Amino acid sequence: MPVLLLAVAKRDMTFKTYIKSVKESLRTAIMLLMLIAGSTVLGHFIAVTTHPQAAADWIVALPLNRYSHYDSYLPRFRDWGLLH
Repeated sequence: MPVLLLAVAKRDMTFKTYIKSVKESLRTAIMLLMLIAGSTVLGHFIAVTTHPQAAADWIVALPLNRYSHYDSYLPRFRDWGLLH
């Protein structure tokens, strides 16, 4: 509020520029609310469907050794000098 009063007192802001700034602020706020609403709907959809559980079950059922992923990045760590 003090910034608005200062802008009006210095005659930097007219009623037209004030309305323009309010419109831009509302536009930004509405975009943010739409993002939040969309992520909420997506979150509820994911919670209701069983896709995450099915994906987790599929990953657990893969015929991989518990330590098989170490073979892929340990040589890189040695090359980068992170392992001695």
